Amino acid sequence: MVIDKSTLILPLPSDKLFERKEKNWRLKLPEDFKSFLQHNNGGKPVERNY
Repeated sequence: MVIDKSTLILPLPSDKLFERKEKNWRLKLPEDFKSFLQHNNGGKPVERNY
């Protein structure tokens, strides 16, 4: 999937942010989901490329 980088929500989430949120929410997010958000947070796919 190709992401339009101009549509990312910045700043991208950090490991520290995930740690705080996981503690507050009392849950553990999957590592692959956190990795996805750290690279494509809010990004919009480029049409016909996904």
